[in-house]
Amino acid sequence: MRVIINDISFEYKFASKEAAINAFHNLLNICKELMMQRVRRVQEIYADKIDVYIEVAEDYKIIQLVQEFRDKEDRRRLLGLLMNSPTYHESDQKVYIDEKLSKAGGAAYEDGILVSLISNVIFENEKVSGKCEDTDIEIDNLSYVKHVKIHSEKLGIRYYEFNKKHGLKAYVRSGGMIASEMDLKEDVAQTVLDHSIEIDGHLYGYYNENFYEFRKTEKNTYHGYRNRNLPKELKIAIKEQYRH
Repeated sequence: MRVIINDISFEYKFASKEAAINAFHNLLNICKELMMQRVRRVQEIYADKIDVYIEVAEDYKIIQLVQEFRDKEDRRRLLGLLMNSPTYHESDQKVYIDEKLSKAGGAAYEDGILVSLISNVIFENEKVSGKCEDTDIEIDNLSYVKHVKIHSEKLGIRYYEFNKKHGLKAYVRSGGMIASEMDLKEDVAQTVLDHSIEIDGHLYGYYNENFYEFRKTEKNTYHGYRNRNLPKELKIAIKEQYRH
């Protein structure tokens, strides 16, 4: 699954320098979010090299805009994103967005998701409309950070949710079954889930010398508990993967 910068979203001008700066900050914030550890299915953000000397507002080029970012690291990241992102293979499918041929749209429609600069209202939603061989299509799209959550399952993000069945202490349920405890605070449990590993279809976490197992509640939402009964061989396998 590839995340690709929307080429067509760079073909429109903003009404003002301020609007352009805000839009590029927004684009960078989305990309920062995508490169966090918890976004498991995103290893790279792809793009055709963007010409930083094109105007994004009247008499205002991208290269000038970048220099107005106060944070030096943000300037470096943005330039890297625009000029040095890995390229993607062009799809055989011809996809048009706003009647413009989009290489990024074709690649994302085939296997991925777009990240769009909000230079036009057509890029504001979680899907971008287009055409492929005279057929109306929609392509998954990220133009606000909130869209990351909308597409979270596709992006491989896991969300932790406390389940009252697993409290701070283990107890015996009706029928004699033991309900294991979840002794982690929710923010810590989320971090352990973010770094969990999958072995034979099960998710395991390792934290403070303890082992945790996470079960799917629905879609990409999970609950978890401390597992004291894992076989020795499985514990070794979990620790070995955590070392890498």
